[in-house]
Amino acid sequence: MTMNYHKQFTELKKELGYTNQDIADITGLSLSNIKNQTRVNTKFPSWLKLTLDTYTRMKIDKEAKEVVQEFNVQPQALKEVKRLTSDQLEAMVSKHKSKK
Repeated sequence: MTMNYHKQFTELKKELGYTNQDIADITGLSLSNIKNQTRVNTKFPSWLKLTLDTYTRMKIDKEAKEVVQEFNVQPQALKEVKRLTSDQLEAMVSKHKSKK
């Protein structure tokens, strides 16, 4: 991913309208645990890296499908798009959005 995990975590919470307390409630961890694990300059927890990577991939896949549909591309093209890395998909979607 092009963005660091701390920034991605902040963006995820903003997009979903979550607070650290919401994350604590969802995960069953304490609020202080969430704050400690996600502080800048600390090793970012692998459980949250997986969550962020999965969320980012799902979001990019959704945007890629919209790009494919808008240009009326054959379904095979979507399979090819899914083989791209997240960075490649992100660049493709960004390029498309900048043209609008």
